[in-house]
Amino acid sequence: MANISKKYIDDHKQNVHTVDSFGRSLIEQILNESIKKIGEEEKESLTIDAKFKIQAFEPATCIRLCTNVNGVEICYHVNM
Repeated sequence: MANISKKYIDDHKQNVHTVDSFGRSLIEQILNESIKKIGEEEKESLTIDAKFKIQAFEPATCIRLCTNVNGVEICYHVNM
């Protein structure tokens, strides 16, 4: 039996999202950031910066796709 650790828990947290929940989380974070950015003003449009990272993820032999919107990282695993 494996011991539980921060890394073990973090590795398993990555499997929380489905494609649908990943999209929902991403959109929710973009809307939250938009609310912070616009404040009490009204604008025709806003631009929200986000970065995406794709990498091989060894513990699960899959691809890990992550985005970061204002310090909040959301990841999804694409399994083989």
